[in-house]
Amino acid sequence: MKLIDVCDFQGGSQPPKEEWAFEEQDGYIRMLQIRDFTQSEKVIPEYIKVSNSTKTCEVDDILIARYGASIGKILTGLAGAYNVAIMRTVPDTSKVQKRYLYYYLKSPYFQNAILNVGSRAAQAGFNKEDLSKLEIKCPALIDQGEIVSVLEKVESVIQKRKQELQLLDNLIKARFVELFVG
Repeated sequence: MKLIDVCDFQGGSQPPKEEWAFEEQDGYIRMLQIRDFTQSEKVIPEYIKVSNSTKTCEVDDILIARYGASIGKILTGLAGAYNVAIMRTVPDTSKVQKRYLYYYLKSPYFQNAILNVGSRAAQAGFNKEDLSKLEIKCPALIDQGEIVSVLEKVESVIQKRKQELQLLDNLIKARFVELFVG
């Protein structure tokens, strides 16, 4: 099945810089850029004036970075307006569960396809037409739910192991300091 048969993709907007602000105010919305997801602790939020051309997303929406070094990066967890370097997914939930789509987009199949498409241009990037060529396996919705459940459990184990490794790394560094510095 074609990916575009189960999901629409909507590009962002880029308002003029004179419509931007560095603090919340009436009639403005947070403007999300790739760095808001990848460098969140360092980013000062920016806001834009809401207009008819403003493209918005919700916290649970799945977004895809379209250009540059972050091409193909799957972004989620923030609400606001999103810029042209980001594409929002709009899944047909009668055919594909949102979390199933999320894992598909993070899969090597999708990521490699996007990287291959993106590498053909002077500036790495992809568009909706590029996505129209991709396939997705869509089992029954109940089966998608079971697949998502397994993947979430695996992801949880991986995250716990990463935390354990970080704690061990911190312990080793502390012991080195004790042993060699005093």
